[in-house]
Amino acid sequence: PPNISARHVERAPKTTFGSAMQPTKQSANIEEFLWNMHTMLVAAPGPVQLENVKEQYLKHHGHKCAVERFLVVGDGGLSATLRRIPHVCNVSVKDGVTYVKAAQPADIDRNQLIEEDKRYRR
Repeated sequence: PPNISARHVERAPKTTFGSAMQPTKQSANIEEFLWNMHTMLVAAPGPVQLENVKEQYLKHHGHKCAVERFLVVGDGGLSATLRRIPHVCNVSVKDGVTYVKAAQPADIDRNQLIEEDKRYRR
């Protein structure tokens, strides 16, 4: 018989970056947005150019990247905004180009990411 005591853990889906996948629902809260950002970044074959983040998010999730709903995007733009969530996004510059990659391991689950977020916000 199946082990009914094992809890269901949501992990980042294994997809080919940029491939058509089932659209996910629009994020209802910051935790869902952070999870969606993480899953998009870990599906990427490497760091994503900052200027392509919103487009890749749309391709990966099938809905617009509404970062402004959850995080303040000020004068520093998306780069400064993503730098404020270093536990989710690692922002770096190489040869004058800004890149974003996942800060957490690809096999982290949603609950672990939420715990990392709680620790970061303390």
